[in-house]
Amino acid sequence: MPGTLPNTGQEISLGRIGYALGINPNATTQTRLNADVGVGRNRSLSGVASIASGSQSAESTDFGGLQTPNTY
Repeated sequence: MPGTLPNTGQEISLGRIGYALGINPNATTQTRLNADVGVGRNRSLSGVASIASGSQSAESTDFGGLQTPNTY
C-alpha cells in the first residue's frame, strides 16, 4: 500500500524512510542517510532524483512529503 513520508517539521525515522522507499526489508534495519536512502530517493513515487552518497542532505526537507511505494 503506497504512503507518504511525513512533512517538514515532524520527526521522522531513517529506518522507516528506508522501508517506505523499498530499500530495507523492515523499519528496524540499520540505515545510512545518503548511502542508503539518499541514493534510493528515486524509488519514491514522486519522480525525484537520487542524492549522491556523500552529499549533504536533510531528512525532513529532502524526504518529507514524498509519495512512497510502501507505507511509512
